[in-house]
Amino acid sequence: MPNIEDAVQYALAQTGKPYHAYGNRFGPDYYDCSGLVIASLRAAGITVPSDVGNTVGLYNWAQRVGGLVSVAKGVATRGAIMIKGKNYGYGPLGHTSFSLGNGQEMAAHGTFSGIHVSDIYGGRNYQDAFIIPGVRYPGLEPPIDPEALKFLANCIAWEKTFEDDGPLERGDTNGRVTMLNELLILRAWMGKGRQSNTYTKYTQAAVTHLKKAYGLDGGGKKFGSVAAHVLLNPT
Repeated sequence: MPNIEDAVQYALAQTGKPYHAYGNRFGPDYYDCSGLVIASLRAAGITVPSDVGNTVGLYNWAQRVGGLVSVAKGVATRGAIMIKGKNYGYGPLGHTSFSLGNGQEMAAHGTFSGIHVSDIYGGRNYQDAFIIPGVRYPGLEPPIDPEALKFLANCIAWEKTFEDDGPLERGDTNGRVTMLNELLILRAWMGKGRQSNTYTKYTQAAVTHLKKAYGLDGGGKKFGSVAAHVLLNPT
């Protein structure tokens, strides 16, 4: 899991460099506010979506992944991305920085002041903060995506159906097969274009390969509890 501290350290290392809001504003010779934040994230191995190139893009990304938090939370969290301008924050209307979690921020402030640490003034100039899901933050438990928890619960419930309802077999069409095909694709036993709610010949072939790989008895025409456990718990 990437660590936001690596991004913060990269940003801090740019202290004293000039601010320019044009040209190669993602460094390494100079930055603007969003260029510094995005370049720091990339340097830390954090994947930044291709459509994120400015403060508005950061806000839209945060909104899309459910990472928006209160300004107060951002001020208190080292590495939180502070955002001014929401989806209208182009040019002088917008600004972004890294909160240092101690009442200060690290930012590319402007043409005259350049890049340096400064007081965050309680976040009064900001409207939102962004904590990126799937990234480790000092003092915060590793974030868990609610959708991942939901999927995990569905997997557990799905495995139990093999105790209650028996195996699946070629020709079955139901939600259990939909889940089987989804998992086979997820584990790369079947191609992405094969998603279906039917136990097809492609499902059969994928199950055959799975069983052979793990030394399970039987071919691919049936899929039971043992195979389900192996699919969910590969070793």
